[in-house]
Amino acid sequence: MKTRNVATPAAKAPPQIEPLFDGWSPDQVKAPISSPVTPKSKRPVSSPAEPILLDDVKAPTAQTTPSAPRRPEAPPVSKTRLKRIAKDGTDEITTRIPARLGAYTKALAALHFGTLRRMHVSMMDQFLAEKPWTKGLHWRRTKALVERKGVGAMATGWVQVNLRLPTPTIDEIRDEAAYNQVSPSTFLYTAFYWWTWYKYPPRDEVERRRRKAIEQGRAARGESESPRA
Repeated sequence: MKTRNVATPAAKAPPQIEPLFDGWSPDQVKAPISSPVTPKSKRPVSSPAEPILLDDVKAPTAQTTPSAPRRPEAPPVSKTRLKRIAKDGTDEITTRIPARLGAYTKALAALHFGTLRRMHVSMMDQFLAEKPWTKGLHWRRTKALVERKGVGAMATGWVQVNLRLPTPTIDEIRDEAAYNQVSPSTFLYTAFYWWTWYKYPPRDEVERRRRKAIEQGRAARGESESPRA
């Protein structure tokens, strides 16, 4: 009887062991509990998909760069002016001079040069060639067209003059003005002063200088003759 009772349990299936803790069973003991399991969520960090993420980051900057506003290197120029510059190679530059000097230069141009443009070209060519500012000529500062006094404004008697000159001449004017630390407007007004005061002075100024020279000559002769007497 004992032998039958011993053999009967051996033929039966092994009993199932209940899990000791929730979510764990002895079948999982085959894998070491302390062995790290590589999470799938961390693989994209070192995966080949990383350049795609970098490209996605660079894409917005590449798209926004062309749409950024660009500042023009030079002030806008009208189409008519551009066509004129391309046609005859000239450009305009501006200064301010007294109204009386402007009227005199117009009469001088009509008498000796035919047009103001020809006179302006000749004036600036000689002024740049002789460089009288290196021989003692002082720079003549310009004034505003309108002067404000209190609430109102009063005209100063100065007018604006636009000179049409060859583009290389204008570039040289700006270079010389920058080198001498004056504005192009001051540079041009000094050229007008030099042109009308030393090259083509008015008749009354020529007469005044002649009389002054005569008086100085007489005074010098009188001083030299007085010791003899």
